[in-house]
Amino acid sequence: VAVNRGASGIDGIISSAAGYADSSDNPTTLVVGDLASLHDLNAFHTIARSSVHTQHSHTPSLSSHSPPLTTVIVNNDGGGIFSFLPIAKHGNDVGFEDFFGTPTSSFAFDKAAD
Repeated sequence: VAVNRGASGIDGIISSAAGYADSSDNPTTLVVGDLASLHDLNAFHTIARSSVHTQHSHTPSLSSHSPPLTTVIVNNDGGGIFSFLPIAKHGNDVGFEDFFGTPTSSFAFDKAAD
C-alpha cells in the first residue's frame, strides 16, 4: 500500500501511481476520484506513449518491465470535499456548484481511456 497527497490532494495522482508501478515489482491498482483524475488525465497519454517503443531518447517512458497499472475512477460527480469550504454557505449566489463543486457528469471518462 502506498499513498500520495499532492497539493490540495488532487494533482498528479495518476502520474504518482505510474511512477510507483514503474519502481515496483508488483501490479498496482489506483482508486481515484473523478475530479482528481481530471487534474492528471494527461498521465494516461504519457503511459500509453511509454508502452510504444521509440527511438527518441527525449521521450518520457516507463521501464519496459513495468507491471501493469489498473486505474479505478470513482465517478461521483465532482469534488464533494469542497462543500467544507466557508464559501459553500453562499451556494448559488457565488455559483458554488459550478465553480467549486465542479460536477463531472458531462465528462465521458470512457473517451479518456481511448
